[in-house]
Amino acid sequence: MYELTAYQYKTTLLISNSSNLKVAEGEVNNYYSNSKDGHTKEKFTVQGIEFHDAQFGKGRDSEPIRANQYVRVTYYYDGYRNAILKLETE
Repeated sequence: MYELTAYQYKTTLLISNSSNLKVAEGEVNNYYSNSKDGHTKEKFTVQGIEFHDAQFGKGRDSEPIRANQYVRVTYYYDGYRNAILKLETE
């Protein structure tokens, strides 16, 4: 399970209550995975929106993401990227 620091937890709570929170739902496209030094980095798109899933790599409890898999991603733009708050798979 991905664990948040106290700062990340407070930030996540603030964002989850804001109008900046978005949801993308659909099939995973343009999937790319790279494992290096025991850390997996994933990159994919859902509804044409790009996500970098590195924060869910090491220690993630859920099943790996697959191309063409149906997912629901709750996210916000953090000024640098689309930061994933929740990733649901079928």
